[in-house]
Amino acid sequence: MVTRTFARKAIRKRGPPAGRMRASETAAKAVEPRAQSAAVSAGWRADVDTLVAAQRASCAGLQEVARRHVSLLQEVIAEWRTVSVLMAEIGPKVSVRHLDKLLMANLELVSANVRELAQLTTRSQRDAVEIVRQRFNDHIGGVQRLLRA
Repeated sequence: MVTRTFARKAIRKRGPPAGRMRASETAAKAVEPRAQSAAVSAGWRADVDTLVAAQRASCAGLQEVARRHVSLLQEVIAEWRTVSVLMAEIGPKVSVRHLDKLLMANLELVSANVRELAQLTTRSQRDAVEIVRQRFNDHIGGVQRLLRA
């Protein structure tokens, strides 16, 4: 009996032993998992929003590339129509003499078009990757803050 009374007085002075908590502390600890799960779900939601934004940026960029590709094809077709009309007017002998120049110019044009489309594709995909990279850096910052706490 003396030991039990002594233990109660000690608990009142120092608080409960290391493994035990008061009821109010237990209730406060029960709220923490809810707040943590809300934070986790908010983080997941932000991740999904980031991926959706990156997908939209990627699709918009690829649509721009496709539109430019179509316009380049239209330009090339118009140019070849003009060349064919000119070749018909100047005759086959003269047109054969200029065929190598025509082919070289066409090769340069195709090379420039491919380079332009590659740069456009790279630029559009860089925007999408940048969106994901920013979210990744936010995650790293969150982990670093948790490690410091």
